[in-house]
Amino acid sequence: MTSKFLTVTEAFERAKVDAPGIAEEDFLSQLVAHLQSGRIAASAYDCVIEQGLHGDLGAMRYVPRTPEDMQRRDIAAVEWIELAIHMESATAQRWGHDRAPQWTRDGGDGAPVWGDGYFDKAPVYTDLLICSVSGSLKGLFVAPAENGVCDDEARAIITTEQVKRGGFISQNDAAKIVRAALPKFPRDRARDIAKSVTGNGKRGPRGPRKNCAE
Repeated sequence: MTSKFLTVTEAFERAKVDAPGIAEEDFLSQLVAHLQSGRIAASAYDCVIEQGLHGDLGAMRYVPRTPEDMQRRDIAAVEWIELAIHMESATAQRWGHDRAPQWTRDGGDGAPVWGDGYFDKAPVYTDLLICSVSGSLKGLFVAPAENGVCDDEARAIITTEQVKRGGFISQNDAAKIVRAALPKFPRDRARDIAKSVTGNGKRGPRGPRKNCAE
């Protein structure tokens, strides 16, 4: 891993440069997909929330689960199936705790005052940092408005070409065909879609290998 770790906010700022017009919602959705695939790695502190009475967010703090959790640790790719990222707080929480019940209190005049959900003891990853495994985030994020397509359209192109070729298409060929029709579609994403369509993890012929000593 050669690139440095960034906060989610810093990564979003870089994504906005590479993919002008990308919305926060699209960025977070694509980020989680990359975390699930292992293309982006993440580390954080494993904590639980301690919250004041009546869900007082002002009294909320994050406490490590165990003494060992005082150390930052990597979050496994498989965990991102159940995790949601909150950019402003730099945290990740399991979906089950993402929508806690609301609470009410007396506003002083007999009228109820609604507040946020009560998150006490909910598990949470804090101080979330991410890093591109390849060494760069460039090309990993795309604004839907920029290329005017979604993954389904790229998948349709690959599937059609696969049928034409008798049931097989390499990841490299699929990427070339998709990008010929959709020039701004990310090459690596096209390869991932081809892999899911064909069930083949190989990108295609690589040519002769050279001896490193040569």
